[in-house]
Amino acid sequence: MIDHANIIRGYHTCPHIDMFETGLKAANILFSAVRGEVKPVCAWRKIPMLLQLHTTPGGGPFGSIYDQVKEVERQPGVLCASFWPAPLGTLPLCSRCLWSRT
Repeated sequence: MIDHANIIRGYHTCPHIDMFETGLKAANILFSAVRGEVKPVCAWRKIPMLLQLHTTPGGGPFGSIYDQVKEVERQPGVLCASFWPAPLGTLPLCSRCLWSRT
């Protein structure tokens, strides 16, 4: 998917209570790209960790990871950043971190 997309925006909560904010952020990036204001590209990294899938940001290690994702988004040139914890057993040691840059 990453190889064929310029913009991928993940949720920052689990359960996904930030659907509106996530859609708005993705739409704003898309409209900026269509207007030629940005030229997004995606990059990703595997992070060797396994986390409990159904937790809510704001507490514990999961919350601190999302805080770090928000810090990455504040960096110049970063359009968005996302983190996907992999459910246990689906992929080998593979939480994902993804960002889009101009």
